[in-house]
Amino acid sequence: MPNMKVLDTKKSEEINEKYEASFYRIIDNLYDQDNKLKDFSEMKEKHDNLEPAMLKLFDSSYNDLFYWDFCPINVYEYHYNSRLGQFCNDFPGSSEVDFINIEKRTIKKRFWVRDDEDNISDKSTIVKEDTLHLVLDDFFYPFNISLFQHELALRIFLAQKKKLEFLDRKIEAISNPSINAQSEQEILINLSNSNDAMKVVYLHELGILDFLKEKMHKEMNFSVNNMAQVISAFTSIDVTTAQPYLNPIYSSGVDQKKNPLKPKNIERAWQKLSDLGFSLKKTT
Repeated sequence: MPNMKVLDTKKSEEINEKYEASFYRIIDNLYDQDNKLKDFSEMKEKHDNLEPAMLKLFDSSYNDLFYWDFCPINVYEYHYNSRLGQFCNDFPGSSEVDFINIEKRTIKKRFWVRDDEDNISDKSTIVKEDTLHLVLDDFFYPFNISLFQHELALRIFLAQKKKLEFLDRKIEAISNPSINAQSEQEILINLSNSNDAMKVVYLHELGILDFLKEKMHKEMNFSVNNMAQVISAFTSIDVTTAQPYLNPIYSSGVDQKKNPLKPKNIERAWQKLSDLGFSLKKTT
């Protein structure tokens, strides 16, 4: 497998700097001169600066896989193995279960959502927005989440919920290897049912298309038509179907409507690939 291209996270890094600056301005101005917690209405202006940065960071990190506290699930899954490896290096003798337990505690303590029937600590600030309950730990994030729009609250809720579900599946697989084996078998069946567009996405994200392109440049003339013929040999994709998918990938000047490398398709592919154990760097 060829080397994957390094992720370009410059855009997200710049947005993250603005997000963190806005966040710490809130933290630094929580209390008045008498060391009393300010009225939350006084913080609205600073919240208004924080929220746009967080929304932009959600969108940007989804595409370039930049990791941050409330990153989307595709980013969290992508970085899971590298973060696990770093944890085990930093704490010799620790296990994946140790890492998962710490991750779950951190996610729940920093910012988590609970249903009505869950027990809620008296130390938490509870805000109801429609049917959504947000529990804000006042030690880590002591600012008023009710000033956030529902869109941001919902994004945080879904991201954190999916992370806990992902970690629960990891624990289940470790505790019961037979369940893990069965799960892998189901994933293989699902992948075999992928449509032609998703097959092209898998080939691209695994670096196979770039590998073929480089090899064709060395040994023959590269063209989209030639590549379509090659991949039709081992994917069962008809060459007349493959060509319209490949053309917008390698020709920016053509209509991009049939380009299969849409963010939702890439996320779907990486969810499957991470379940199979891949932790490759995303190609561009």
